[in-house]
Amino acid sequence: MAKRNATYRVSSEQVQGEGSYVVLRRLPYAEARNAALRADEANAAEEAQYTQRMITAGVVEWDWVDDNGDPLPLPREVDFDELGLLIHEVEFLVTHLVQAPDIKN
Repeated sequence: MAKRNATYRVSSEQVQGEGSYVVLRRLPYAEARNAALRADEANAAEEAQYTQRMITAGVVEWDWVDDNGDPLPLPREVDFDELGLLIHEVEFLVTHLVQAPDIKN
């Protein structure tokens, strides 16, 4: 029986250190299209809210930690601002959500 390949794992060593990873959900076509269309139309506040929603919906699993080495909860488990993500971590997530790797058979 067919099984949809809806998630993918990405090494996040460049932002979280050796051995770290994140499992992301592939964006449905409508979300990817809307992200592209919004890039030209949205103001900064709308764009920030959209980014937070995309990350909250897209991060399935990770082993990320905070500055003290304590595990970070998943974005869907807490208020987004409580995560305390650094800007380069947010940029990493957005890049990998929007530019998902090709599916290999």
